[in-house]
Amino acid sequence: MIKVLHVDDEPALVEITKGFLEKSGEFEVTTFTSAVDAIKDLETTSYDVLISDYEMPALDGIEFLKRLRGKGIDTPFIIFSGRGREDVLIEAINNGADFYLQKGGKPKAQFAELENMIRQSVSRKMAEKELKKSEERYRAVVESQTELICRFLPNGTIIFANDAFCNYYGIAYDALIGHKLNHDVPEEEIPSLKRHFSDLTPDDPVGDVEHRVILPNGEVRWQQWSDRAIFDDSGKLSEFQSVGRDVTQQKLMQIDLQEKVNYVQALMDTMPAPVFYRDTKGIYHDCNRAFEEFVGLPKEKIKGMTIHEFFDKDFADHYAMRDQEIVRNPHIQQYEYAANNSRGEIIDVLFSKTARFAADGTVDGIVGVIVDISDRKKMERELKKEFNYVQALMDTMPAPVFYRDTKGIYHDCNRAFEELVGLSKAEIIGKTIHDFFEKDLADHYAMMDQKIVDNPHVQLYEYEINNAKGERSDVLFSKTARFAADGTVDGIVGVIMDISERKKMERELIEEVNFVQALKDTIPAPVFYRDVNGIYHDCNLAFEELVGLSRDEIIGKTIHDFFNKDLADVYTLKDQEIIQNPHVQQYEYAINNSKGEIIDVLFSKTALFKADGSVAGVVGVILDISNRKQMEKQLRESEIKLRTLADFTYDLESWMSPEKEYIYISPSCKRITGYPAEDFYNSPMETLQKIVHPDDWPRVYNHYNTMSEDMRNIIQFDFRIITKDGEMKWISHNCQPVYDSDGKWAGRREAKRDITFRKKIEEELSKANAKLNLLSSVTRHDVLNQVTALYGYTELARELYDGNEGFNDILTKMEGLMGTIERQISFTKDYQEIGIDTPLWQHLGETIKNAAIMLSMNDISIDIETGDYEIFADPLFNKVVYNLIENSLRHGGEGISEVRFSVEEKDDRFIFVYEDNGKGISYENKEKVLIKGFGENTGYGLFLTENILSITGMKIHECGVPGEGVRFEIDVPKDRIRKAILS
Repeated sequence: MIKVLHVDDEPALVEITKGFLEKSGEFEVTTFTSAVDAIKDLETTSYDVLISDYEMPALDGIEFLKRLRGKGIDTPFIIFSGRGREDVLIEAINNGADFYLQKGGKPKAQFAELENMIRQSVSRKMAEKELKKSEERYRAVVESQTELICRFLPNGTIIFANDAFCNYYGIAYDALIGHKLNHDVPEEEIPSLKRHFSDLTPDDPVGDVEHRVILPNGEVRWQQWSDRAIFDDSGKLSEFQSVGRDVTQQKLMQIDLQEKVNYVQALMDTMPAPVFYRDTKGIYHDCNRAFEEFVGLPKEKIKGMTIHEFFDKDFADHYAMRDQEIVRNPHIQQYEYAANNSRGEIIDVLFSKTARFAADGTVDGIVGVIVDISDRKKMERELKKEFNYVQALMDTMPAPVFYRDTKGIYHDCNRAFEELVGLSKAEIIGKTIHDFFEKDLADHYAMMDQKIVDNPHVQLYEYEINNAKGERSDVLFSKTARFAADGTVDGIVGVIMDISERKKMERELIEEVNFVQALKDTIPAPVFYRDVNGIYHDCNLAFEELVGLSRDEIIGKTIHDFFNKDLADVYTLKDQEIIQNPHVQQYEYAINNSKGEIIDVLFSKTALFKADGSVAGVVGVILDISNRKQMEKQLRESEIKLRTLADFTYDLESWMSPEKEYIYISPSCKRITGYPAEDFYNSPMETLQKIVHPDDWPRVYNHYNTMSEDMRNIIQFDFRIITKDGEMKWISHNCQPVYDSDGKWAGRREAKRDITFRKKIEEELSKANAKLNLLSSVTRHDVLNQVTALYGYTELARELYDGNEGFNDILTKMEGLMGTIERQISFTKDYQEIGIDTPLWQHLGETIKNAAIMLSMNDISIDIETGDYEIFADPLFNKVVYNLIENSLRHGGEGISEVRFSVEEKDDRFIFVYEDNGKGISYENKEKVLIKGFGENTGYGLFLTENILSITGMKIHECGVPGEGVRFEIDVPKDRIRKAILS
């Protein structure tokens, strides 16, 4: 008894099969409705034959077979299935199935066929070794009994054919056997058939082929054959065994499907944006070339991978969440987000996705387009209109998409195309290019289409298009061929992208380029660009003038075409330094102009980079520095003269830095101090302390120690030094601040003059003045004594001649003359003191306060607004202040209540101002008040004031308004007034 295991997910079918088979008593049938359960059973039980359905849940028949063969179970296996697809049959045979029986037809005949297959399987298994050659000859026929089966000799003579074969061709068995099959194969397919049979060898005896045949009735059918070549022991071909089937219906469906697949694939691959299809679990099943490039993998590797294997987790989580929104509520979904490409770069993208539906209407995945919007994001402020890239296949794409055949007749389009022409798809299909577009445009489109038909390729070109309103706009056409199943071009698939804004930007860019060129031409210095080989590609007008040629004549030439060889060689060498190590390069050199003149120039050059980051060439500017060079030469000559002058000056000239180090000290220092300049350079303060008289060192040290940027005035003071030889000398020190070209404080310039001889003369002069002052004082004292005696005598004479009016008048006049003599003698005392002593720096505020103390101010207030200024004046300067205040007290009138001192800075001078609020001075007397003897008292006060001020170059004048008070303005030279300093 033959033990049979039957597996089918239909309980009723296994029961009826069991009943039919066991009826004869020849078979013992065990049944399972699950292949998984059957595998468990086979682990402990063996059978003679296994029968399995193909389509079963959990584990289909092919997978069941694979697992058994993988476990080493080689029990004969029969596929008993309702699926009649030839690919299932081939897959079953390829995986080791012994028979394939299609369900359907009359049960009795079907189960008889099944019994026969079981018996043959068992018999063949039992005689497997003995019948190996026979199995090679008959296996294909036995395994495919329901198909077209035949055997034929190498010359084509039929030696066997089954009923299905005979019925298919409508020829009786006897009429076939021993004869060649009289049917036609299209001539173009004969070469491939011959190759098919000639390729069968003892090592590879089996092959499949698909071709068309023309039946005796003229009908053209598609057939699919599995041919086996049988060779004898010597390797000589003896016959062919063939199993075939009519696949016309499948082929027609395949052709139609292939055309649609080609159309969709062509559409996808013409799209510059990545397109994908992934299921509801995020597993990828299809994509276009752009998606392959985006993730950096070929389609074969992409299939089966998930979102999380390409994209960063936070991105992938977001994509999955948005996918689920579509799965729950199918719709077209568009949103902007970020994505990482294969290089790890994060870019801005526009996702356009929609649901893909299974046959039962459920959502089985997501179709989407990823449009790179990085550039749009970057320029979105400038762009008025954003480009919408290819979206999910046809209707989700914002750009018009179309398919028209080789005659220009439309067969398909998307919504955007409907909007472009203003018609629905139903109205568009069947119409031609000329029905929508103006004739000149349509003629051009047809011509460009023909180029694709003649030579299939992806075609990109820019042109114009008119919409339904007749408006023309700039567009980019992206088109390619759609292929029929036979490989011929049957139409054009294209995308139309609006590039109006881009064209506008291009026009603006051209304007910008023109602007840049105009800007270059306004630059007075020559500007150029030459490549890494030294060939010129651009320049400005100034460069044209330099070389004496037009721009068109310059471009294409090299450095050596314009400049002397020795100069050009240097330029080339310097260019290579930039090319090898890009940087901004500046150097001075010479150049020859078109006249052959050699001029000094400054080159400023840098590298120009290509889009890939490599150096394209060198951009440079040539500045004429001839005048500067001439000035530098003159400056050097001037510097030599000045240094010579400084080095041979009589005085000790020096320049001390803010850090109290000598920048320059003249050689005369050795003549004056006995110490060389090196001592001052190396140890400035120590050397100074060494030569300065101990009694004067505190003053000198304090001067240098407090030296700062704030000391902007000229400082002068005298001190003593002791030379290296022990000689004592008097030095007059003068210094002032020094600033560099940027206005930054650079220290102080000093001049030290040997005034020892002057000091001796001053000392002798002082002694002589003392003697003269003594003589003047004695004489003045004796004269005043005589005047006093005269006053006494006149008084006695008046008493003696009382009543004599004439005599009294004479006495009165004599008393007036004696008063004048007395005032003039007093004036000589003050005047002799002017200029006797050396002028010195006096604090204005303190001097005013001291002078006011000597006067009875009553209720008159003094307003001192002189700040912290000091004035360089004769020691009698306090007499000036005294005279001004006394003059107001004597002549200001009863209404005077205030006097005021202040300092004003006007232009390049200072003004020391004295004012009161008295009655003032009339206009006719303003010029007289300074004349000696003018006035109601002695008339010498303001005259004396003017002379004291003139000692140090100061001038005084009155400019007040009569009735409002006096205003005396004293003009003070800028070097005679300063802010008070410690010295």
